[in-house]
Amino acid sequence: MDLTTHFSQNRDSYSRQQLQMLQADMNLIMRADPYEGYPLDDMPADLAEMVAANFNGAPSAVGGPGGPQALQRRLESDASAMSARIYATYVEEINNHMEDRDVALTLLAVCADFDDFECRLH
Repeated sequence: MDLTTHFSQNRDSYSRQQLQMLQADMNLIMRADPYEGYPLDDMPADLAEMVAANFNGAPSAVGGPGGPQALQRRLESDASAMSARIYATYVEEINNHMEDRDVALTLLAVCADFDDFECRLH
């Protein structure tokens, strides 16, 4: 079976899978609180746990060979493996900005203790 025919036959399930992955990323971003003062969890194990928790409450898909439950398990495993890419990028950017902020605040505190001329040299 060629790729075009396979996609045409399973277009709805592919679309649902893409939508489910996008919704998972959006849910994770909405739940994140970048203002708590400490870095967001960015360890792969933590991300996998959050994605798994997010897919546990996912609505079931219908249709496909093996019944709706088999299709839902396949979609969840595929989507959960590919999901959280946008969220991982978001977390990385937030954590980098927090690190930059902390460096600037530390430099400001150190410069306050020294002569202004010495701080301009760094």
